[in-house]
Amino acid sequence: MNAEDNQSVAEVRAKYFSDNGFAEDGGYGARWVPLKFGPIKLALYNSAARKRAVPIHDLHHLVTGYNTDPKGEAEVATWELAAGTHDKWFALFINLPALLYGAALWPRTIWAAWRKGCRETGLYTSDFNAQWLHLNLDQLRRVAFSPKPPPPCIGCKYFGYLVGAMIATVAPLILLAWIVGSLIF
Repeated sequence: MNAEDNQSVAEVRAKYFSDNGFAEDGGYGARWVPLKFGPIKLALYNSAARKRAVPIHDLHHLVTGYNTDPKGEAEVATWELAAGTHDKWFALFINLPALLYGAALWPRTIWAAWRKGCRETGLYTSDFNAQWLHLNLDQLRRVAFSPKPPPPCIGCKYFGYLVGAMIATVAPLILLAWIVGSLIF
């Protein structure tokens, strides 16, 4: 048994924010959120859709134990896609590229996260519930890991998401290259 299992989710989440260099509120109230991809630093507008998805995404990190490094983000993204993002379209949007790079770099690990997610519900089935913060991690895991029957062909669903991830990730890059190319030439 882990020491965190007896702490409230609020306490574990506060430590998670601190350990990862996030703002005290996780950055949920910020207008712009810093993003870093290696040496590239960007800012992402903290939209209402992001504010609906990210607090749940952070709890998914806690219950799954996936880290916030690139591999861990790919694992949690894959698990979320397999469990279902439901009406949280921002989660779908941000998770597709992570699935793609994760499948390319850590195929076995990502396949394991996919298989796990196909059998669990996750927390995206509803909006963020402040009552979850009063539970301990084990109690929240029981909510997030509620079993569900896997789809008939988890490999088919996985392949479909990979194709969707390729389209969603590559199409904007092609469009951007076309626009820049037409402006230059």
